[in-house]
Amino acid sequence: MPFLRGTNGTVPISGTRILQIDLTSVDSTHGASPGQPMRLTPDDDASAVVQVLSYPSSDTVTHSFVGTRSSTPEVTVGTFLDNRAITFTITH
Repeated sequence: MPFLRGTNGTVPISGTRILQIDLTSVDSTHGASPGQPMRLTPDDDASAVVQVLSYPSSDTVTHSFVGTRSSTPEVTVGTFLDNRAITFTITH
C-alpha cells in the first residue's frame, strides 16, 4: 500500500502495481494546491502508466506515485545534467 510520508493514510491511486518515487532536496510546489497532489492521467489506453500523483514538497522530500497497468513494469531512470532533469521511463 502506498503511504504519504508523515501520514497513516493510503494514497488513492489506480494501477496494478504502484511505484513510489521519493526525491530529496527538490522543490515541487509547481501547480499544486497546498497538500493536494498534481494528478496526471494518460489519455492513451496503451500507456504503461494508468495514473501519476505528485505531491508538493514536504520537509525537502517530494513524493510521487505511479500506477502501472502491468504487474511487472520495466522502469528505466535517466538523468540530464545540462537541464538538471531526471526521467523515469515505464514500459509493460
